Amino acid sequence: MNRVVSYSAVFCAILLSLGVSSGLAAVPAGTVTELQGKAAVRSAESTEWRRLQLKERLFSGDTVKTEEKSRVTIFLADESVITIGPKAQFQLESFSLNPSRNERQAKAKILAGKTRFHLQRAFGGSSQFNVSTPTAIAGVKGTKFLVWVVSEKLTRVAVIEGLITVRNILPHLPQEVLLQAGYTTSVSTGQPPLAPSLLPENQLREFQEGVAGREKGIITGIGRISGVSDRKDNWRLLDSLPAKDITRYILDQRQERNFPQILPPPPPPPQP
Repeated sequence: MNRVVSYSAVFCAILLSLGVSSGLAAVPAGTVTELQGKAAVRSAESTEWRRLQLKERLFSGDTVKTEEKSRVTIFLADESVITIGPKAQFQLESFSLNPSRNERQAKAKILAGKTRFHLQRAFGGSSQFNVSTPTAIAGVKGTKFLVWVVSEKLTRVAVIEGLITVRNILPHLPQEVLLQAGYTTSVSTGQPPLAPSLLPENQLREFQEGVAGREKGIITGIGRISGVSDRKDNWRLLDSLPAKDITRYILDQRQERNFPQILPPPPPPPQP
């Protein structure tokens, strides 16, 4: 008779399948949960691009590029959701996660196009998630924001929720701005960021074109799973799910295990 698997076992198996483990030579940082159109991936050790597949595991150092009218969504092991828009190039430079200490270190680089970030889990200690472009670097704790590399000489950043810092990538230009929800800034080559300005609705639509997220309703859950008796079955269970349900299932298991760990409301921005 099949036994009902505990939520703890399922959750651990899912984390392992996403790469939250130790003692492995190379562990995945995340999974491709949406793929529209065509995209390619290149590992840090290779100079050749190969076709990206739905539900493919991604590793530190991997670079993803999309073609026209294409989009890729990546669900990272820290529960971050990254959406890469058309004609974009994104690299996960490095990624490490220590669940026992609730710490994460991550660096991402956007070389072209638009990328949408939804970083929703709170981490302590010296945890960081830094995003760089040819002209800018953003420091993030947890929020929703968009980065648009318009060209090698211009980056635009907009915040949907939360608070981030933005500065020029050049160390001799240390001036940085605090960007709160509903505001945008631009960073050009050799210039500090422009003062934050309100993001009009028409500009927000322009920013989100091609990378509109689907976070609403993502934690609605798909029901309890029974009849799974060991870790191998758990892995098969995850692989058997439709790609669009992987993120939702993982977050649902976290909720059932009472691991909310969602960031509190961001602090108010400093007064001018």
